[in-house]
Amino acid sequence: MKFVKYIFLSLFVISCDGDDPASSSSTTCDADLAGNWILSASGNIDGGCEGDPPTSTSNAHTITLNDDCTFSTNAYSIIPDFNCADSTNSNSGYCSGSWISSSNEVIWAPDSTLEMMNMDISIYLNVIGGFTWNQDKTKLTQCLEGTQGIEENPIGSYNEYTKSEE
Repeated sequence: MKFVKYIFLSLFVISCDGDDPASSSSTTCDADLAGNWILSASGNIDGGCEGDPPTSTSNAHTITLNDDCTFSTNAYSIIPDFNCADSTNSNSGYCSGSWISSSNEVIWAPDSTLEMMNMDISIYLNVIGGFTWNQDKTKLTQCLEGTQGIEENPIGSYNEYTKSEE
């Protein structure tokens, strides 16, 4: 009978030993980055990311990074014709999700996207690449290299967010 008691005790300890998502290394977020971030510049850079980045945008929106490693946005989602500011839309899973940070990068991803791709956000950071921040953590920038046209001319897709004072 003692043997059975030790088996149950062992099973209980093992079942309680799983990683807590809030404290796991794959979901850490730097509290200094929490807050409202406004898209302040975006666009393409001819010649790639080494060129001069844009200094403005026509698509201003806000990303809110919360202390609990969740985010929300009022932007248009990845679904065409879907505005995250419209609460009547049924695809709101694309307007919020998780964010993580590493030593110098941060990235956010809608939970619906991560579920669809069957991917953990830490892997998403490694695959997509994150936004890097400046020294005082008031600007986040990202430039993704690509090509365009038949000649495959180099182009950079640039985005910059500025932390709101609020």
